[in-house]
Amino acid sequence: MIEKDEGAATVMGSGTQDEGSELVLTLSELTPELDPVDDAETDSPELVRGRWDARVDRGILATALLAGVALRMLLLDTVGLNSDEAVYSGQAASMVGNPHFTGLFPVVRAHPLLFQLLASPFYRSGVPDQPGRFLSAAFGVATIALVFLLGRVLYGRRVGAIAALLLAVMPYHVIISRQVLLDGPMTFFATGALLCLACLGKTRRGQWLVAAGAFLGLASLTKETAITLLASVFVFLALVPRFWRPARYVIGAGVTVFGLALAYPVITTISGASRSGQSYLLWQLGRQPNHGFGFYLTTVPLAMGVLLLLTAAAGLILLRHQSSWVEVLLLAWLVGPFVFFELWPVKGFPYLLVMTPALAVLAARLLGWLTDRLATATM
Repeated sequence: MIEKDEGAATVMGSGTQDEGSELVLTLSELTPELDPVDDAETDSPELVRGRWDARVDRGILATALLAGVALRMLLLDTVGLNSDEAVYSGQAASMVGNPHFTGLFPVVRAHPLLFQLLASPFYRSGVPDQPGRFLSAAFGVATIALVFLLGRVLYGRRVGAIAALLLAVMPYHVIISRQVLLDGPMTFFATGALLCLACLGKTRRGQWLVAAGAFLGLASLTKETAITLLASVFVFLALVPRFWRPARYVIGAGVTVFGLALAYPVITTISGASRSGQSYLLWQLGRQPNHGFGFYLTTVPLAMGVLLLLTAAAGLILLRHQSSWVEVLLLAWLVGPFVFFELWPVKGFPYLLVMTPALAVLAARLLGWLTDRLATATM
């Protein structure tokens, strides 16, 4: 059980509240603005440093977003679509009745269809290859922005900016975001859920738990494997049990998650196309392993960046005296997908993409702490 809750204590101490009441805060109130307040009457060293820090953080964030756009969107047409990309693009085209695709790609084939639905307006005519890639890349860039917000809520502006930069240049995230795959958009919605849980921890407002449930539901409508993150949420709530209360928000979150997640199988059953989904599930369950158990311990870490992983681990060790529910949340977010896919016989290269936002924030935590120490030493 985790008792330390410095972030929540700071927020709750900012105003007088009756016992049991909730402090009403919005996301913008959780964290400082990028530019500190300009006090014309004071030009103290602290204010000067605050202005400089704001400029640095803004520069890091701008660099992250520019690098994210460039690495994900340039030269997307240099190679053709692979098999999975062709399937998802063909589904999107079939949704809008494009005659070039309807006879080849049934709408209901395997995974849920949220991403294909969003991409379908770009496939109304002709035989385009690239629209789905640009949409996937846009989700990747948007995830970078969410990671900045996540880091800022949990640790502050500097950590958020560094985390965004780390994710922007991470080869693993770049490679997958440049393809018409479901894992990138799913990671965007999953990161939104993680951000909502961070806001829950900071404010104690149960509405954030319901919002997290909505994001997880949208993630599962993008790719059904997002449901594994429910294990992460339960691990977090089990270790930090105060967030179970009040129970009505937990129930509301559960109803929201399963209500959205069940929408796809219900619709396919009503439409008479459930047999295709069942066949795909049976095929997945009966497939032979395509990689050994070391795949997620060797190949994928190289793509994520060994230095990034070592930095995240070093931060957990060196800053363990500062640990609170925040580290429990981030580690729980890593446990669910990793354990599930490590045990699952089929090991796809993009399956662990949902872990990357938490890893980026954990690595940025140590880097942000080091920059603060260096700035203090040079003052």
